[in-house]
Amino acid sequence: MTRTPIPWYGGKSRFTKWIIGSFPPQSQYDQYVEVFGGSGAVLIAKQPSPLEVYNDLNHGLVNFFRVLRDEEKLERLMELCRLTPYSREEYGEWRQYHDDSGGSIPDPSGDVEVAHRWFYIIRSTFGATHSWGYSKKLKAVNIRSYRAAIERLPEVCERLLRVQVECDDALSVIERYDHPRTLFYLDPPYVLSTRTASTSTYEHETDEGFHEKLVEVLLSIKGMAVLSGYGCELYKRLEDAGWRTREREVSASVVRDDTGKDKTRVETLWLSPNIQGAQLEMWRE
Repeated sequence: MTRTPIPWYGGKSRFTKWIIGSFPPQSQYDQYVEVFGGSGAVLIAKQPSPLEVYNDLNHGLVNFFRVLRDEEKLERLMELCRLTPYSREEYGEWRQYHDDSGGSIPDPSGDVEVAHRWFYIIRSTFGATHSWGYSKKLKAVNIRSYRAAIERLPEVCERLLRVQVECDDALSVIERYDHPRTLFYLDPPYVLSTRTASTSTYEHETDEGFHEKLVEVLLSIKGMAVLSGYGCELYKRLEDAGWRTREREVSASVVRDDTGKDKTRVETLWLSPNIQGAQLEMWRE
């Protein structure tokens, strides 16, 4: 199973088997669309479909994945990454670029150099939130992890070669690709009222109005859909319309209780009624 090279806040790297096990059999859909792509953990881990779409509004993510899909650019990216020392000084300089530009990493060298700096910052940032805080534990294990992630890039490149990478509004993407043989996987920023963090940790935040619109759209689509989130009243309409749920207790590693231990939350998947024969037996828990 191919793993994403990107650590990402809210990413699903730990739960890919559970999520993919909730999908319908591959024979039931021809198009697979990740509407809020993030780290791409699920897409990269699953078996390829005839048509696949990755979408996200984060320009750093989109540029990085577009560079990975180009074998010549990938070779140059890996060369730059291998030559870059894993140091606080390097991070500080490139974070300054980020802060001065209001969220991007400008460079006249083009998309490969931007992807290089972005990847370096992401691998140096705790939780991969857009606040870009440097990991304080500069240990040999961090450096080994960074180097190992570089060497995994060709495998990810191979997986992404036939994936369409888009940077568009989520609701527009759903409308564009909706079809009876489309499977949508949606992992939006979680409803604000369900989070334990007191501040926003997403670069592109969503409010309750957005989630209400999302529910409206999901109730009207022809395709199949699996939605990730925490249980809340906003999503009750899906359950009332026949959407099934699956739940799993997970540790929220960026939030800790009074004893210093990770708090646990209940992660929920909502499966649209037209999903039949989900591969649950493949990943019996």
